[in-house]
Order: sequence, then C-alpha cells, then structure tokens
Amino acid sequence: MSLQPRPCDFDEVWARLKETVQRIISKQPISHTVWDDNFHDVYMLCIAHPHSHSIRLYNETKNYFENYVRGVYTEINSGCPSKILTVYLAKWLTFYDGAKAVDNLYRYLNAEYIAKQRLPDLDLLFGGAELPKSPLLPIGELAVRTWQEFLVTPLLNSMVSQMLQEIENDRNGQPADHKTLSGVIQSFIDMNSSYGQVGKYRFYGNVFEAKHIEATKEYYKRVSDALLKTCTVSEYMELIIEKIEDERRRSEKFLPKDSCNRMAKVCQEVLVRDHYDSLLEIMPKITADENKKDLRNMFTLLKPLDKGLSELVRQYEEHIKQVCLSRISNLRGENVADTFVEEILAIYDKYNYQIEEVFNGHHDFTGAFDRACLQAINYKEETGDSLKAAEWLAKYADKLLRKSQKNKTDKDLEAAFGKAVIVLRYIDEKDLFRKAYGIYLAKRLISGTSISLAAEEMMISRLKVACGFEFVSKFARMIMDVEISKQFANDVNRYLESNRIHTDVPFFVQSGAWPLSPPISCPDVPQCLLNVTTMFEGIYRKHHSGRKLSWMYHLCSLELALNYLQHPCIATVNLYQYSLIQCFSHRDQMLESDMAATTNLDHEVFEKNLQSLLDIGIFLQEVDMNEPSLPVIHLNFAFQTKRRKFKIPSPVIRAQEKAANQGIDGLNSSLEMDRKHFLECIVVRIMKARKVMKHFSLVQETVAAARVRFLPDIAFVKQTIENLIEKNYLKRTENAEEYAYLA
Repeated sequence: MSLQPRPCDFDEVWARLKETVQRIISKQPISHTVWDDNFHDVYMLCIAHPHSHSIRLYNETKNYFENYVRGVYTEINSGCPSKILTVYLAKWLTFYDGAKAVDNLYRYLNAEYIAKQRLPDLDLLFGGAELPKSPLLPIGELAVRTWQEFLVTPLLNSMVSQMLQEIENDRNGQPADHKTLSGVIQSFIDMNSSYGQVGKYRFYGNVFEAKHIEATKEYYKRVSDALLKTCTVSEYMELIIEKIEDERRRSEKFLPKDSCNRMAKVCQEVLVRDHYDSLLEIMPKITADENKKDLRNMFTLLKPLDKGLSELVRQYEEHIKQVCLSRISNLRGENVADTFVEEILAIYDKYNYQIEEVFNGHHDFTGAFDRACLQAINYKEETGDSLKAAEWLAKYADKLLRKSQKNKTDKDLEAAFGKAVIVLRYIDEKDLFRKAYGIYLAKRLISGTSISLAAEEMMISRLKVACGFEFVSKFARMIMDVEISKQFANDVNRYLESNRIHTDVPFFVQSGAWPLSPPISCPDVPQCLLNVTTMFEGIYRKHHSGRKLSWMYHLCSLELALNYLQHPCIATVNLYQYSLIQCFSHRDQMLESDMAATTNLDHEVFEKNLQSLLDIGIFLQEVDMNEPSLPVIHLNFAFQTKRRKFKIPSPVIRAQEKAANQGIDGLNSSLEMDRKHFLECIVVRIMKARKVMKHFSLVQETVAAARVRFLPDIAFVKQTIENLIEKNYLKRTENAEEYAYLA
C-alpha cells in the first residue's frame, strides 16, 4: 500500500468511504480490513496529486451528516409525541458514538487540513484577520453541530416541555423516567464539549436550565403559599426541609453538579427567603423556650442564605446573656464564690452541648455564647457597680487549693483547675483576679494550708497557658521562694542540731513577689525572739551576702508554754497576743490601761487581741462598778483545755485586713494605678514601633493589647494619651487627629 501522492478518483473512493461512514453512524459492524482501507482512503484523498480533495471530502461528509440528521428528525417528529424523549435519546446515543468513531477515521483530515485552515488565536486577536463566515470544524464536532442545528433546534420546545413535565410529575409523586431525562440533559452538555469545562454548559444552560429554574420557582411558590395557609410556621419549616432535600436528591439524579447547587439556591430563595418574615415572627418564642427541634430546623433553613443566621444568632446571644444574668446577678451568702463558678460552668456545659447538638457546633453560635457570657459576667449597672467575678473566682481557686481538699485526686484537681480557667476566659478584669489570687496564694504558702506545691504548680501552669508567662511570673517566683526556703531550712537545721538549738526555721521570701503588707503597729520584740532572728541573720548572710532582711513580725507565730496551769499546755499565739501574756510574767493581775501603755499597741490591735484571749479563757476581766472605765485583767489559773497543744485564733483587724486583703475587698485605688502604668507602657510601645499613628487606630490597637489584663474604656485610653503628651512621650502632628512618637 503506497503512501506516495498520486491521482485519485474521488467519486470511486467516496462511494467506499460513504458506505463505511453510514455503517459507523448506524452502529453496524465493520471489519478491521475495511477500517484500515478507509483510513488509507482519507489519507490518499488529502494528499492526491495534482490537487488535494480535502475540501471536497469535508463538504461531502458534511452533506451526508445533514441528510442523515434530517432523516432522523423526520422519524422522531412523525412518531408518538409522548415518546419523543425516549426515541431522541436512543438515536442520539447511536449517533454520538458513531460521530466519535468517524472523527477518529478522519484523523488525518482533521490534523493536516482542518487544523491548518483554522486561524491561530493570536492572528484572530492581534493580526487583524477576519473570522471566516463558515469556519471548518473537526469532523466529530461537525457531526454534533449538525445534529444540534437540524434536529435539536426544531424539536427543542417539545423536548423541554416534556422534560419539565417529567420533573413536575416526579415532584407530585407520579412516575418519571429519570434515566431518559438524565441522558437528554447530558446530550445538551455533550453538544458543546469542545468548548472546554465552562463553555460546554452554555447550550444546556440556555435551552433548559433557565426554563427549569423558572418552572421550579413557580412550582415552589404555589407550594409554599399553600402550606402557610394550612399549617403553623413550625410545621412549615419541617415540611420544606423535606421538600428541599427531595429536590436535592432529584437534581442529583439528572442534573450536573453546578446546576444542582443553583437549584438548591432557588429552593432556598423561594421557600425560605421569600417567607423570612414568617420565620422571624416565631424566632423569639422558640429561642426563649429553647425549642431544640424548631431551632434546629430554622438553623438548617437559614444557614445557606447569605447572612441568614445573623438575626437568629443575635437573639440566641441575647437569650443566653439574660439566662446568665438571672442566675448570677443576685448571688448572696457565704458560698457565693462557689455558687458563681458552679452556675457559670453549668451554663457553659448546657449551652455548649446545645450548640453542638442543635447547631452542629457552628462558629457563629459558639461566638455568640462567648459574647453573651462576657457581657453577663462583666455586666455593669447604671450606677457603675459590677459583679465581683474576679474576686469570686480567686476565692473559688483558693478553696480548691487548700488542705480541706485532700480527699481529691490529682485527676479531680486538674479537672477543677481546667473549669476555673474556663471561667477566667470570660472575665475582663484579669488583673484584678491576678492580684486577688496572689494574695490568697501568699496566705496559703505562709500559713502552710496549701494542699501541695505540685497542685499549686499545676494551677499556675494552667493560668500560664491561658494568660501568658507575664501573668503568672510573680506566682512562679513565690513557688520558687518556697523551694529555696526549704533548701535553706535543711542547711539551718543541720546547724541547729549541731549546736543543740531547738527552734523552727523562718520562711524567707522575696519582697517584690509577695503581696505582704506592713504591720499597723508592732510591739517590742521579746529578747528570746531577737536572739533567734540575730542568729538566723548571721546564717543567711553566709549564704547570701549583700541581701537585706526585713522581718515580718506581725505574721509570725510563737509556741508559748503555759506552765502556771495545773495541767500545763502549749498555746500557739501571734506576737501581739504574746506581748499581752508577757505582761503577766511577774504578776497575776493588771489594769487594762496599764497593759495598753506597756505593750504600746494600736488601740484596735490591742482591743481585739485582748478580746481573743478573754474569749478563749486565758484572761479574766473584772469591772469595778465604781470605776467601770478601769477594768482589771486577771490571769486565769483555772483555765483548762482538752488538748495539750492548741492555737489561739488571731483576730481580724480592720486596718490590717484592708491592707492585707487589698485586691479582694478594696483594690480599686492600687489597681487603677497599675492599669494606668500598664496602659502607658502599651501606648509608648505601640508608638515607638509605628512612630506616627491616627488617633482612632492608636485607641483600637491599645484596647486590643490591653485585653490580656483588662478591658479599658475609651475615655481611660484618651486620658492616658493626654498624660503621655504632657510627659513629652508623644506630640500631636499638624493633623489634630494624629500623634507622633518623641524619641
């Protein structure tokens, strides 16, 4: 078989080739020999000498396709109208497979003639070439376009009408031929497959999808109007969810994926968006009643709409806020701290579970819950009063970490700490919590009432993760002091044992880390105690030269042997109580006024410590009716106790309590000062980095940076900026709303 160009009798060759094309289009079998011969025929016609028959072959093939398609059209059009889709699909599948095979047979014509005759894209765009009136198409594409022009276009109205009727029948529960419907729609897409992924849907979209969308809108408008007349809104939501789901399943059977998405949007618009006002009417009630079924249905319907959830989220947030306020705004009693934390955790558990169950954990509702808790926990009355959330949480944490919780395992404590940190997340005044927590921590460590250092470190670790290292730096130093003090105590104990000295080792702490207040008044330190402190100072300076030691005598305790009693015992007393008892070293009775003069104590300190000794029975008081202002204090030799060692409680001194508990009952003044300095540091740091900033941007960035400790109001930020301008850290530029940093 020669491949050299030579003269060809076109009519003779075309006759053989036409018969093969006819058999291919009709899906009749062809032998390999015939196929190979015809493939060679196409090649020889294209390279024929002296003139190529390519254009004539193209035109004859085109004429054949047109005649064939016209015949198919006549056959379909003259048949049963109700069977038009079924017959069309069968004919199309046969023709489309044949067209692809013919295109393969004509590969040489497509590649060497048609492709070269089609102008390059660059020539069309920039070369000034004109698009030919009838461009040459590859043979397969030519066949499909012929089918579209001479068969689909004339039958289009009848076909689309039947297709829409089939879909409506399916919606109404009547039988529908999904397979045929899907095949016809796919034929519309395949007719434009040569236009690429996007262009291939153009014909389908124009001739069917647009009409399908309009028909769907009309259908569901009738359905929705009818439903709202006969059922409640709750029932309506449930029914249209079923209809939307049915439509989705129906679309997936015969529509392309993109079209399914568009149909879903149409259903949402007609069934939900157009009746949004009806849904809005029942929204407050189902939110207030926490009707999970209706809330879930409303969420399902509104979620696909643009900003559809905004009102539901807003109302849900307001509802949670009111629930939270109702449960924590009027807390009273001794256990208010425990009750507050338990209520917040109960709300947290309830609504987090509800959001997961009803709203599938949607981030909008999670955010709404967080905002609601923040607003409720940090709510301020018009008078400016707010809940003591920070103090309550610090007190709750203090209770967790005291020795009274010994029956709890590490796992229980870790879970409790985690819950405390959850509550802390919603407290704006984290700096207030930090101060209060630090005071409680110091009391636990100094008094030895902490459950364990491991538990303290576990809680501090939790706080560090939640609030950062700076937040817990002082707590960590306090724990470190305890460890160092223990190590020092071991060294001291060895020294004491070697010198046969029996006394307790003092507790050494850093002055900057511990929130310890100075004494209101201090009695003369007894010589026995001075001897001990002098000895300890000498030992301490050998280990730490250059450090200054300040003794907190008002925090110390002494063990006093009461040997004058019939049954001697040991009382643990504070230094004030010791100074009062010491007055009776050489006497049995004494005027109260003389005791006050001897001890030289503050009046309140004297009165309350004296009363503590009277209450327990160490002292007796005698009042002369003739001179009631000069009571006499007697040492009670008949005092008895069942325990050999006992502790006399230290009274609460108002002045000391105010100083020691600053941050628990009266932190405002010191806290305001701390916040002022903190905010100034933030503003300076920001301006040092930015050099020049607009007023609004500086305020916003300052508020955002300060939230790690507290939420400053705008007026406070503005005042801070003004103070920094006065201190020459900042200045206003020529633009009044702009600041510049002064190096």
